[in-house]
Amino acid sequence: MLKIAGAMKKSNVARFVARMHILRHRGGIPLSLSVAIASASSIGFWAFAARIYPSETLGLQSAIISAMFLVAGIAQLSLTNVMTRFVPSAGASTRRLVGGAYVLSLIITPLVALLFLAGLSFWTPALGILRANLAMMFWFVLATPMWCLFTLQDSVLIGLQHPAWLPLKNTVFALTKIVLFMLLALPLAPMGIFAAWTIAGSVMVLGCAYLFFLRLIPRHSVASTACAEPLNLRRMARYAASAYAGSLLLLMITTVLPLMVTHRLGFSANAYFTLCWLIIASLQMASGTIALPLRVEAAYDRAQLKTYTQRALVRSLRLALPLTLVMLIGAPYVLAIFGAEYVLEATLLLRLLAIGMLPNVIITLYLGVARVQDRMGALARVMGGLCTMMLSLNILLMPPYGIIGIGIAWVISQTVMAILISIFFLWPLWRR
Repeated sequence: MLKIAGAMKKSNVARFVARMHILRHRGGIPLSLSVAIASASSIGFWAFAARIYPSETLGLQSAIISAMFLVAGIAQLSLTNVMTRFVPSAGASTRRLVGGAYVLSLIITPLVALLFLAGLSFWTPALGILRANLAMMFWFVLATPMWCLFTLQDSVLIGLQHPAWLPLKNTVFALTKIVLFMLLALPLAPMGIFAAWTIAGSVMVLGCAYLFFLRLIPRHSVASTACAEPLNLRRMARYAASAYAGSLLLLMITTVLPLMVTHRLGFSANAYFTLCWLIIASLQMASGTIALPLRVEAAYDRAQLKTYTQRALVRSLRLALPLTLVMLIGAPYVLAIFGAEYVLEATLLLRLLAIGMLPNVIITLYLGVARVQDRMGALARVMGGLCTMMLSLNILLMPPYGIIGIGIAWVISQTVMAILISIFFLWPLWRR
């Protein structure tokens, strides 16, 4: 009887993995199309904003948004990694797991936001507007838990094996931002960008909560029964703690850097940098999303990790290579949608950031592999090295070269880390 039961369980798991394999191939084209739409909509939003506001105002608001990202990321306690890792096998406990993450985020994030505002004059004095009045402080404190949930929901979608919803969610968010900005840009100047961003994010958080708890989670609870594992809070806490360092280091690269640019070079320089960073981040998201279902599938079938990662690398490079060439040739034409000022000031920076996309494919791939293998220590070391190189090089290169120094630091740090990952991590995995 035990042998029969074991065989039935293996059969159920095999059917579940096979179903995921079918969904991955069936959803590939819509997924790529949705990412392209989301990226174009986001760039359109900032292009419209750049035409309405001067570069100083745009740089100020993008710095405030970066501060919101930073606070939300610190307060998240690596719950995004927990959702990606444990939701796929949560079974009937999925609702409790996701709901608990929601509650924890809503409790912790406002407290971290208040601490950030209390020390604002110490770490980001240029953003003194956040403490200009009680209304602005209250707005920021409410916006940060909203964004914490917004990013948490991305990981929940991945864990629920519905990555195709992710770019669609971001597309709707971008389009909603554009509509709100058209309505609020002048009445709420100079905070129209932040207003549109936070209101649109709140709408998406509510909509996704409805989708999760009334539709996707009940279905997932049934579908993942065969692979269900009992929730172990101690195990999840250890996993979150081990992943938290790596998450914070990645967060520093993406959010501290704009604040550093603002502090050292001013709001206009941050505007030039932010728009170039937005374009490259959108392109990297496109190439990364191509491989995302393969990484999710690898979490279910670790025996095929070598095959899945090789396929993911090939698919990502097939998109990243032509995108890099397009950016190298067409950088001034792309920046022209923001205005002549951005073409003059940021063309070389955009080209340098585009070159860094190629080694970043390897880095992104390995971060996914490390999470699948629960190698959070290795992930933290990689992110620590990358963060240290990136920020240190910027400290050295930003004063003499301005925003061009950011591009040089990006290319060097990405290339060095990609080489080290290939030699010490990916090659040993693929030669087995």
